[in-house]
This record gives sequence, structure tokens and C-alpha cells, in this order.
Amino acid sequence: MALCLTKVRILHKVLYTIGSVALQRLICAVHFNLNTVALRKLQMKAIETIIEVMKKQSVVRLWTIQPWEVWEEFQSKGILRGDGRRVDPEFRFAYKWMMGQMKKRLPDYTGRYPIWVWCYPKPDLRRNGYLPAKRSGVRIECLIPQARVLLSDFDTWHCVLNPDYIGLSQGEEEVWQERLLQMEWRNCFERYQKLPPNLKEWMEESWERIFGLEELNASKWTGPIRYIQGVLEEIYIGEVARIKIFTAG
Repeated sequence: MALCLTKVRILHKVLYTIGSVALQRLICAVHFNLNTVALRKLQMKAIETIIEVMKKQSVVRLWTIQPWEVWEEFQSKGILRGDGRRVDPEFRFAYKWMMGQMKKRLPDYTGRYPIWVWCYPKPDLRRNGYLPAKRSGVRIECLIPQARVLLSDFDTWHCVLNPDYIGLSQGEEEVWQERLLQMEWRNCFERYQKLPPNLKEWMEESWERIFGLEELNASKWTGPIRYIQGVLEEIYIGEVARIKIFTAG
């Protein structure tokens, strides 16, 4: 155990001087030598550092996964924009909510459907789920001005996709659940529609917590953050740093 704690102290000293990829490698390297509490603290410290570094940068490194045909069109037109055609009808309300947040938080946003990007960690193409199996795709790495990107937590975003309250503690969650005891519903979408106006407003206000990365990461209930996503209106071909062609597994 003393050796484990020594590793944690050493890692904390170097967190501020190394990049996110190195942080991930270090976390993996000590994973089997740390108890759950120490590992959790290490992960939270790593994400805290990444967030602090990002806030100081005028340009952020992002990745978007696109089908091959979209990449070809991007090269032809010189600009990539979302159009909303592929959005599941069940999730359109969540996308519209996100677009409303973009209008509220991004000064130059004009109202188009967003492009989804990954900020942390870099998408691992060995994983499934980015595209349908056997489909050719491209991981596009780009450098984008911070002012054009709205970053949020990927995990709690699912509380917007599948309408639910985002609490920062077990106590907050229990208070919310107590308010719902007299209600009956078949799924989260029906529950959302049945909510009284005051509870619906309470739930929707909690959704804005997905943008509070520091607060979510520091919470024992929601932290540490695992994935940071982002939305933006457009990407220009000149902002592409490199690409990786792949076939989805």
C-alpha cells in the first residue's frame, strides 16, 4: 500500500506537465496496484488537469468520426456542417435543446444542427459503435477555436436524451425520486410528458449541469468524468490536422 500511495503522490506532481494521452497510460499502468478510492482520486485529478489546460487554450484539439462519403463531400466543399437528417426522431427534442444551449453559449452560432465531436479521450478505433459494422469511416482530427465549441459531459448527456434529472449527490437524487412516487409511466419519455410544469422545469434546469465539467468531475456521485464531448456548427477543411481511415468492426 505504501508503494501505491507513493505512486499517487508522484503522479500528482507530474500531472500538470504531461498531456492527456500520457495521463491515460499512467492511469492504466497503476490500475492494478491502487485500491478503488486511490484510483478514483487519481482519475479525478487527471480530468481536473485536462479541464484546466483546455480552459487556457484558445484552440482545442477535437475528433469527429464520419462515414467515408461524408469525408469525400467535406473535401469537395471545404466545409462540414450538420443537417439533422440522421437524428433519431425520438431524440430530436434533445438535439433541439442542445441547439438552444449553443445559441445561449456560443456567440457566433447561427442555428444549424450541430456536428458532434470528441474532446477527451481520443476515439479508439479498435472499439465498436462509431459506425455500422464493415462501414468505411474517417477519424478527423481538427484544431478549432475554443469560442466555437460547446463542451459537455458525455455520460450525463444521456439524461437529456432519455429525459431524467441530473443530481450531484445521492441526496439530490432521493429528493427527486420522492417527487415522482405518485406518478405512473411506461418509459422516460412518457414520464417527461406527464411531469407537472414545476418538475419539468426543475429537470430541464438540471440538464445544464452537463456543461459544468469541473463540478461533475469533483462530485462523488457523478465523477470522475470519463468522456468529454463537444458540439459545433461547422468545421473548415483548413482546420483538419490529420485523418485516420478505418473500417468499423
